[in-house]
Amino acid sequence: MVAVSPVAKALRPGSVVSRPRLVLLGPGLANLQAMRSLGAVADLTLISEGTRHTYSGMLPGVLAGQHSAQSATIDLQALATKTGSELFQAGALRVDAAASVVELKDGVRVPYDFLSINIGAGLRGDGLPGIREEATLIKPLALAPARLFAALPPLVVAGGGLGALELAIVLHWRTGGPTTLVSAGAGGLASNMVTAAREELAAAGVTLRAPARVVAAEPGFAVLDDGTRLPMATLVWAPGPRAPELLAQSGLGVDDEGYLRVDATLRSLSHSNIFGAGDCVSVEGFPDLPKSGVFSIRAGPTLVANLGAALRGEHVVKEFKPPVQPLQLMNLGDGRALGTWKGRVFRGRAAMHFKEWIDRRWISQYPVTAS
Repeated sequence: MVAVSPVAKALRPGSVVSRPRLVLLGPGLANLQAMRSLGAVADLTLISEGTRHTYSGMLPGVLAGQHSAQSATIDLQALATKTGSELFQAGALRVDAAASVVELKDGVRVPYDFLSINIGAGLRGDGLPGIREEATLIKPLALAPARLFAALPPLVVAGGGLGALELAIVLHWRTGGPTTLVSAGAGGLASNMVTAAREELAAAGVTLRAPARVVAAEPGFAVLDDGTRLPMATLVWAPGPRAPELLAQSGLGVDDEGYLRVDATLRSLSHSNIFGAGDCVSVEGFPDLPKSGVFSIRAGPTLVANLGAALRGEHVVKEFKPPVQPLQLMNLGDGRALGTWKGRVFRGRAAMHFKEWIDRRWISQYPVTAS
């Protein structure tokens, strides 16, 4: 007998659904926590682009050869099977909030009673001249390992956040060739972390061009905002986040940059049955909150608690309170890590062991792809 999924039943005319339908739009780190936790109170559906999700915190370690790509990749189909959820792999085209339906790229319409959006963000500036043709884009993350394994020197890395810093130094060690980091800003990093990271870049032999921006790419060259043409075989594009177009195109309440506006409970300010977390949202009261995976993980418990309350018909009261000075850890590619916490900087092999412990503990909660 072939099992029929809850959503498939819901798509049939005249069908009756005894439990609320929770659709998780995007395999972000907060939504995955909800997927693990809320199967007892709702029929769960995950909408994703494909069946795999690369954990960004472990990507530099994969490139440094510290662990395999498979060990850093969550098997979404296995997770769906384990949690009794339905997985749609086509990706979303838009949200029809008036009808409480997510329209997929393959034409399927997925109904929901509650929707949680955790789709991450796009890449700022990916529409600049030559970028999509000549650059190695770090998103979608599922494709990033294979793309970056193919990187050749001379390297130019565009971006100023923690991820760009890590990629610059790890890829420099990996390729052994000249590497230039082009940075327009610190990307939410603490000032002492920026200073220490620049010291490590210099010691490793990575050239820093800052403040500067890559404004175009040509075959063999990255073009900077001052007209400089940097020779490159690989341009790694990691310049920071851009709000997903899907949100504004769906008529959801967004801020001036296009991010989904949510209150401190992570509930949409425009639609009470929609929640959101991670890089795609703007949290009321925290306008300067960095778009970082660490905050998506930290938002998970709040999202799970409030979605659970909403699904049970209870009041949504738990508020997300991001740390003022969160722990920041940077893989240095040589067996060491650099970190800062509560204003103090630390570095070394012990810091790397700490980072590995945190990453492995988190991903151990999920099935990873077979090696």
